[in-house]
Amino acid sequence: MTFSTGSQLLALALPGGESGWAYYVICALFFTLCGLTCGYFVWRKGNMQMQDAELEVKRTAEELQALQEDLSEEEKGIRLDGEGSEVEKVVP
Repeated sequence: MTFSTGSQLLALALPGGESGWAYYVICALFFTLCGLTCGYFVWRKGNMQMQDAELEVKRTAEELQALQEDLSEEEKGIRLDGEGSEVEKVVP
């Protein structure tokens, strides 16, 4: 007694046996659908990673802009403190 696989049972059920055209058509459709399904999930994962990367770039740009504004405010404060200290040194 031998164990028959699904493809062997399919080949026996179709007209013409394993050499029939229907067997090859069904196998081609099955593997095409499997490939499309796997490809979709690979594409979806890559697309989600790309969106995460774009979001991270946008967030980093906003943080850098905020840091730049803070730094410019500190520079203004340092300049004003420097000018004030020079004035105090000149005027006793």
